[in-house]
Amino acid sequence: MKCSHCQLEFKESELFKEVIHHKELHFCCTGCARVYALLLDLNLESFYDKLNDSTLAPVTPQDSMSALKLEQALEENNKGELILNLLLEKTHCNACLWLNQKVLERLSGVKKVSVNFTTHHLQIVFDKSLNPKEIIQKIESLGYGAKIYNAKNYALKAQKEQRSYLLTLSVGFFATMNLMFIAIAKYASYGGASYGGTNYGAGMDKLMQRNLDLVSLFLSLLVLMV
Repeated sequence: MKCSHCQLEFKESELFKEVIHHKELHFCCTGCARVYALLLDLNLESFYDKLNDSTLAPVTPQDSMSALKLEQALEENNKGELILNLLLEKTHCNACLWLNQKVLERLSGVKKVSVNFTTHHLQIVFDKSLNPKEIIQKIESLGYGAKIYNAKNYALKAQKEQRSYLLTLSVGFFATMNLMFIAIAKYASYGGASYGGTNYGAGMDKLMQRNLDLVSLFLSLLVLMV
């Protein structure tokens, strides 16, 4: 049987029943029940349709961000509004990002919420009357986490990943081409291929074939290691 919020499978004895909006539902923990009730109150139950076959982690308490760290991360635009850039954590799919955006848009004092569905970067523009701590608490109440988004650190991480991808691609191309040449040489030696009256590869001895096998093994392992 599935938990009505996180959609994870549990034994029926591990779930507890709770009636929310005249519906009898099953939950694995009070955190999941609380979030489910919150989404219904905000008319965001369509979140569960967007999940499809995805599952969520059960809602657990979070370690809130310090007020000092939040204050240092705030920016101000030319309208006198505050801007907070966050990196969402514990998200499983685009439905999770959509949910955070819609819930924060309903928070009193919030003017605009922008989400990058690729980087999980969340930007919130809000009035000074709203305590930024409330934004973090609202995200955590849904079972997600957030930390300060650092564009410079993200760019460095992206560059590092790009270099890693290029290295993997280069090694894979190098190994594939050499394996192909070795396969052609061995194939020619087995059949004693000839062209223009001249035999090619027929004289390859067992030692050479064994060495080529070792080189092929090394190239294959090299691709697996990078």
